[in-house]
Amino acid sequence: HLQKKRYSLCGTLFRNLARYEIKYKKNYDDQNYLFMLTAVLKKRPTAAILDSLTDAEVEKIVLAPLALPGSENLHVTDQARRNVALQTCACCGKMEQAIATFFKCSKCKCTYYCGAECQKQDWKAHKKLCPQLAA
Repeated sequence: HLQKKRYSLCGTLFRNLARYEIKYKKNYDDQNYLFMLTAVLKKRPTAAILDSLTDAEVEKIVLAPLALPGSENLHVTDQARRNVALQTCACCGKMEQAIATFFKCSKCKCTYYCGAECQKQDWKAHKKLCPQLAA
């Protein structure tokens, strides 16, 4: 179920599918997603635990299959890994609280900012690197 090029969607999908399994009281043997709470995070699979998961914990669950033997055949790109990572603002150093809440430079698509003020403040330094990053 893990789609190589759509990691940014996987966190939301995981949460929704795990909630479905809780709602319909799927037993452990019939679970496809909820069991990952126990397998990866060593947490009980309850609605309260699911709701309290941080994006970093969901990221760990989503990426867990990549650590399994044979996963080297998936050819996961660095870009795909960055898509599920919490980003840091290039200007102020603030870290995202949720995946994909910061925006990235529209040209290089490599530099992230928490807001327009930080982007404006960082522009003098970034404009020198941007063409190289975009290449």
